[in-house]
Amino acid sequence: MKKSIIYILLIATMLFVDGCYTSTVDSLSSFRFQLPLIFYSNYKNKSVPDTAIDFVNLSKYEEYNKNKDKIGKAEILSFNYWIDSLVIDNNKPFDPKVDDVEFEFVSFALHFAKLKANPPNPADINSVINWEDDPLTPDYILGQFSNVSVKEYYRNPDHILDVNDEIAQVLSSAVKYKPQFFIKSLYSKSKGQITPRRVFPLVNARFDMIIRFQVDL
Repeated sequence: MKKSIIYILLIATMLFVDGCYTSTVDSLSSFRFQLPLIFYSNYKNKSVPDTAIDFVNLSKYEEYNKNKDKIGKAEILSFNYWIDSLVIDNNKPFDPKVDDVEFEFVSFALHFAKLKANPPNPADINSVINWEDDPLTPDYILGQFSNVSVKEYYRNPDHILDVNDEIAQVLSSAVKYKPQFFIKSLYSKSKGQITPRRVFPLVNARFDMIIRFQVDL
């Protein structure tokens, strides 16, 4: 009986040690790092509906360049949006206590870039003027904020998009090989807008995107 108990304890110990070893090896075989991408979109005389475009070049980040050949996976952890400043039609600064401005939606899409055939600024290959939309890839819809009441989004970073799993998987493999891309922000009409275009003298908006990379050692 004592021998049976000893054998059971030995087997359990071996399984536990083996499990710990496997877990340790797995944790040592890869590591993760995150890149926060912060965008300040400042517009003068912005009309809606409208699309704004921001360029992203991950090659400008040292951590990405050091590890890009060993990246096994990439994922967008979070994407949030808010408005820092707004001047409305009558040149009056937006006051969240009394003013009511609402967009039907603000949506975001990612489109991969390709280097132009004859880059206008070859001395700085990372310059945005050297890049254009890759016609072989579509717009990947990251997500949409609906019924965007400015008073709720005014200096409030708590609105976060959940990126669709299917899109996240596409981006995971593509970002490893296409580190240059555009973020397209599409603003709808404002609610109650009766003219084809409504002009805001000033819109200062910000959106942040955090990408997490897994590096295989």
